[in-house]
Amino acid sequence: MLLFTTARCISCGALLTRDENALCLCCKQKMARSYMLPCTDNISEQRMGALFAVEWAYSHYIFSKGESIVRKVVHEFKYHRNPKLAYEMGVEVGAHIKDNGMMHLCDLLLPVPISWRRKLTRGYNQAAEFAKGISDVTGIEMRTDILKRRSWASSQSSRNAEQRKNAMGENAFEAKKGIDIEGRKVVIVDDVLTTGSTLAACCKALRELGDGFEIGVVTFSVDE
Repeated sequence: MLLFTTARCISCGALLTRDENALCLCCKQKMARSYMLPCTDNISEQRMGALFAVEWAYSHYIFSKGESIVRKVVHEFKYHRNPKLAYEMGVEVGAHIKDNGMMHLCDLLLPVPISWRRKLTRGYNQAAEFAKGISDVTGIEMRTDILKRRSWASSQSSRNAEQRKNAMGENAFEAKKGIDIEGRKVVIVDDVLTTGSTLAACCKALRELGDGFEIGVVTFSVDE
């Protein structure tokens, strides 16, 4: 017997069962999958490649403007204090990585860091919660101490493409000195790939540590 709560689906408004979080099963099944494959010149790799030469890039869903379900999910775990949803989405993506021959591409997950001020107001880093879900399913190591955000910046969500690029300058992030990641297959993890400027800035900071490791990118979604 299904047990319902008083909470409602963020998309259709239906009552949620105790096993559902923010999104009902019906709406979850309607989310726009990307059906991308890594290393196949997909839209995420094209966007990243224009800014930084990553080994591969993968985005699980398509983030559409307007009232798309994927957009509502991202806003729910990013702006409405629902880190559990980000973690659950990470579990889903981690299962996909594990079941679709992608494990050989990654052995170290680095979530995109947020400033301490933003973490203080939000209470968590949604990219880290998402990455933890991937890590728990796959067993891939996750670390949050290697990449740091140098300075606080306002939200990127209201900026256009040119403003995003300008905000994410060469020195927006830094990598911890003395870290040995030689030979590792590092994957930078974030919630949405929009212009790629934030992820590219992370890649550039990481490359300061040397050339003896690979860099890939995984995001929950990509802005079409």
